[in-house]
Amino acid sequence: MADFDDEDSVTFSLVLLHEPSENLAGGEGLALNVAARSLGGVYRASGHLQRVSIGGKEFVRFGSTGLFGSVVLDPESGRVLQAGKRMNEGTLVNTSLDNFNECIEAFIGLRHLCSGESDDDWGRAAEELDGIVLGIDAEAHAVHNGFWHELRWDIANGDFAD
Repeated sequence: MADFDDEDSVTFSLVLLHEPSENLAGGEGLALNVAARSLGGVYRASGHLQRVSIGGKEFVRFGSTGLFGSVVLDPESGRVLQAGKRMNEGTLVNTSLDNFNECIEAFIGLRHLCSGESDDDWGRAAEELDGIVLGIDAEAHAVHNGFWHELRWDIANGDFAD
């Protein structure tokens, strides 16, 4: 069962993450506003930003997903990707960090349905999330077996039930 951290106060907020000062060579480091909520294994914000390489290209890791996955930003395109443990490729999560944050906020807003007691509640929450993601970021919604597609099925199966 996946659950929301601190279930009594589930609200959406942003946190400003920075690169660790030891990574800065006299210049200003990168800073990003990312969703602050930890949502069980679905998404956890990192404590700081970390530059990582995926397929020889530099990305900025700002969160994690699952047991070993990373949530990263492509600084060139602005896209948010999910990468596995080996960090050899990424799959589109959202076309921008703003869209990612907006989708996470919508997911948090559905908590009351996700944690419901019936298949009807779970199905309704999954359908609502599906429609919300489609409305916010149609390209991300279209990624079969992607982050949002899998989360939709987790909700429909009752993985967030109390």
